[in-house]
Amino acid sequence: LVNIARTMGLDVDPDLTPGRYGLYESEARRRAWWDIWWWDAYTSTLSSRAPLIPLHAFSTRLPLDVDEEVFTSACTSAPLLSPTGKEGVGRWFGMRIRLAQLVKDIKSRTSLLSSLEHPSVLLSLEHASQCEVEIKQWLSDLPPAFRMGSEGLGEEPCMPPHSSMTLSSNASHGGTPPTLLAQRLDILMTTHRLAMGLYLPSLRP
Repeated sequence: LVNIARTMGLDVDPDLTPGRYGLYESEARRRAWWDIWWWDAYTSTLSSRAPLIPLHAFSTRLPLDVDEEVFTSACTSAPLLSPTGKEGVGRWFGMRIRLAQLVKDIKSRTSLLSSLEHPSVLLSLEHASQCEVEIKQWLSDLPPAFRMGSEGLGEEPCMPPHSSMTLSSNASHGGTPPTLLAQRLDILMTTHRLAMGLYLPSLRP
């Protein structure tokens, strides 16, 4: 998939070939590339392998946070989402990409540390601690809608037990839409897995 994307030129930003792509197609190409880039980061985290796409091996810029409901091929300017406006696919896509950047950056530095001939346990723990601080800071900088509560289940209280298994689209989890809740959990699981991966090597005999 990565090689196909490169063959299609998705790793080269559309602005580097002026006049070839319109606004909508340019944004579509950026989204396609960064979606592949995200999956590369995600699968590398799951498999504990190095990502296939290095951090600086492409020129494709991050896509814009646009309002997906009104952004069409007829648009002559990008309908950007307000920083304090509604959440949606556009904002989540950008959030997910920034999370992938964090993952790849930390994994890149971790790989450099692992390449040392005899990395000390103390050095590894110090690196893990520094990266953990970065992860926590990244989480604290999230827009309020994407932040998790202290219990890791969002800011709303958990729903009481109910005999019915059927929930309306906005009734689950204290009024949080299921899609937004899934996005929060995606962020939580990815960051927790990343943090655990930093400390696990130090626990091995």
